[in-house]
Amino acid sequence: MQWTDELIGRHSAPRVHHIDRCALQQFSRAIGLTYPPYCDTESALEAGYPDVIAPPTFPFTLAANAIPGIDMPAAGIIHGEQDFEYGAPIAAGDHISVVSSIHALKRRAKMVFLTIRTVGTNQRDEEAFVSQSLLLINTSTQEVG
Repeated sequence: MQWTDELIGRHSAPRVHHIDRCALQQFSRAIGLTYPPYCDTESALEAGYPDVIAPPTFPFTLAANAIPGIDMPAAGIIHGEQDFEYGAPIAAGDHISVVSSIHALKRRAKMVFLTIRTVGTNQRDEEAFVSQSLLLINTSTQEVG
């Protein structure tokens, strides 16, 4: 893999996720959340939402397609940090289109610091979330450009 600045801006094709009410309810229960709009449709409607809503950590489950030409190594990757920004609430029945892109790339000796930005947009073209992940990649066993 040639880790060069030419990779910055490269992005995945959109991947659309249909947000299922039962999946949201199960996710919320599995991590012990008790906020009623996460699990109960009536409570969500009373709070002004169209249906049950996703908790803040749910977007992590909405994977993007692979970014073409990016061959991540099977070993030697450290997940350095992850940030989320939230926009329109994600509710059951939504269709969330997810795209990832190479946002930044820095090389230091045998390490690559790769920032991947992932954006989720709903069917109304509203941004639901933006996540940014910093990956530290050890290139000592790979070809380096």
